[in-house]
Amino acid sequence: LRRMPEPDEISWNNVLAAYANTGRDDGLVSALRLLKAMEENDDAVKPSTISYNLIMDAMTNRGTIESAEKAEKLLHKMETQFEAGNTAVRPSGVSYNIVINGYAKSGSPDAGDKAQALLERMSSQAERWGSTEVSPDAVSYTSVIDSFANSGQRDAADRAENLLNTMHTESGIAPSRVTFNSVMNAVAKSGAPGSAQRAEAILKQMEDLYQAGNSDVRPDDISYSTVLNAWARSGESDAADRAEAILHKLEEAGQQGTGVRPNAYCYSSVLNALARSKDPTAPERAL
Repeated sequence: LRRMPEPDEISWNNVLAAYANTGRDDGLVSALRLLKAMEENDDAVKPSTISYNLIMDAMTNRGTIESAEKAEKLLHKMETQFEAGNTAVRPSGVSYNIVINGYAKSGSPDAGDKAQALLERMSSQAERWGSTEVSPDAVSYTSVIDSFANSGQRDAADRAENLLNTMHTESGIAPSRVTFNSVMNAVAKSGAPGSAQRAEAILKQMEDLYQAGNSDVRPDDISYSTVLNAWARSGESDAADRAEAILHKLEEAGQQGTGVRPNAYCYSSVLNALARSKDPTAPERAL
C-alpha cells in the first residue's frame, strides 16, 4: 500500500480485510488503528460503508456478546456520521445484519432482546431515511430467531414463533427454509411440554407450503432431524413411535426419489428416542 502512488478505496479496504481476517486479536487491533487513521488523515481515502462492514464482520466472528456490542457501537457511529452528512458511510441492510448475526453467534441470554431491538431499528431507520435499503429482510428475521434459539431463555420459542408469524402477516417478507429451520430449532431447544408437537406442526406447515408450490421452503435433512431430535428429547410416552413414523416416511420418500433422504443425525435421534422410551421392544426396534 505504501508503494502505491495513489491508493484507492478498494486498496485501503483490502488492507483492512487482511488485518481483520487474521482471526487474531492483534490483527483486529491493527485494523481498527488503520480505520482510525483513514478517518483522521485528510490525505487518506476516507472509510466507506464497506470499510465499517469489514471491521464489524471481523468483530462478530469472535462469537462473544462483547464483540457484538462493540460492533453495534461502530454501527451507531455510522448512523451518526451519515446523519451528519457523510453519505459514504450510510449503513446498509448488510451492516445491521452483521451485528444481528453477531448477537446470534454469542449465545448470550439477552442476545435475542438486543437483536430484536436492532431489527426494529432497521424498520424505523428505513422510514426515517426514506429508504428500503435498510429495511429488514429474511436474513434479518432469521438471525433474530437464531438469537432467541441460542439464548436459552424460557420464552425463546414463543418469541421465535411470533417473529415467524410477523413475517407471514405483517412484514410482507417470505420466510425461507432457513427461517423455518431456525424456528424449529428454537422450539426444539426449549424442552417445554408440547415442544415436539409444535416443531412437527411447523414442519407440516413447510411441507404444505412446498406442496402448494413454494420451493423455497422445501424441508431438508436439517428440518427433519430437528423435529426428530425434539421428539427424542421430549420425554413424551409416544416419542419413539412419532420419531419412527417420521423416519419411515422419510425413507419411503427417499427410495421413491420424491423427498429428502434421512441423514445419520436423523437415525441417531430415533435411536435416542427408543433408548429413552422404556419400551420392552425398543432393543429389537433399534436394531
